[in-house]
Amino acid sequence: MSGKDDKVGYGSPPLHSRFTKGQSGNPRGSPKTKMPSVDDSRSLGALLLGQAERLITIREGDSVRQIPAAEAALRALEATALRGNPLAQREYLRHYERAELNRRLEREENNAFWQEYVDVMRASIARAREKNEPLPDPLPHPNDIVIDPTTGVRFTGPVTEADLEKVHDKCRFRDQHLLQNALDDRLSTVPDSADLLDKSGAALLFALATNNTVPARFRLTDNQIMFTTMKYDRLSKRELLTTVHRGWRSLGKIVPRGTVFPPMRQGKRMLEFTREVSSRMFDEQGKLIDYSLAEVQEFVQEAWQTGQ
Repeated sequence: MSGKDDKVGYGSPPLHSRFTKGQSGNPRGSPKTKMPSVDDSRSLGALLLGQAERLITIREGDSVRQIPAAEAALRALEATALRGNPLAQREYLRHYERAELNRRLEREENNAFWQEYVDVMRASIARAREKNEPLPDPLPHPNDIVIDPTTGVRFTGPVTEADLEKVHDKCRFRDQHLLQNALDDRLSTVPDSADLLDKSGAALLFALATNNTVPARFRLTDNQIMFTTMKYDRLSKRELLTTVHRGWRSLGKIVPRGTVFPPMRQGKRMLEFTREVSSRMFDEQGKLIDYSLAEVQEFVQEAWQTGQ
């Protein structure tokens, strides 16, 4: 070989070291790269998560509690930002904007899911109504789902079978109190000229209060309550005594036959007492406040004295 094939220099290695045509220059192939295992507890991501979720002890006033390290770091960043540090302020706002964006995207996705669910369930109910078939009763019921673009999805009714059974229990107690009120009226010896609050009516107040605690689609309207009362008024005294007694027994309550509930005035005090106690037992978010026994006894006594 001669000419340019014999030339040796940049881009032209000696003939004996050149690749042979049709043969790989690396017959053994590239070394295989070992991929990191998702179960590798020593990976940087796993270590970071472990450290961020590690509980540390902090002091707040006179109390001591434990919080994740990530929360403590965020609190420190917030404190620095509030002291006027511009870098900390930008970093804090960046984290907030990212979290707010994620929350909005998650809310929109969740709203879309439940909107589709509501549309499908209402269409199913409409088809059953057109065909005169038994109406489906899905959980959660579409009428118990409130979808708000700003706050997201809220359920106003039962979501599980256990929730539904609790609602049915409340409805049974409501109906039983309406029946008890009919018996109280029948057995009352208070003259018609007496003050309304001195007449029978505590059972009716309890029924109305219970009715207001159940989801809207389970509530009785004023007309339904009136018609129910008229139906019970047509029962004889003997029938009322028997029906009321059996009703309490079916609810697991021991109420002697012929028991009469107190007058409306006392029932009103009992409801006010219950509301006063409940208002002190829970915070604005509806969470139970961890009172001491002495504190509970103190405000229960105050509420009772106020009601009296």
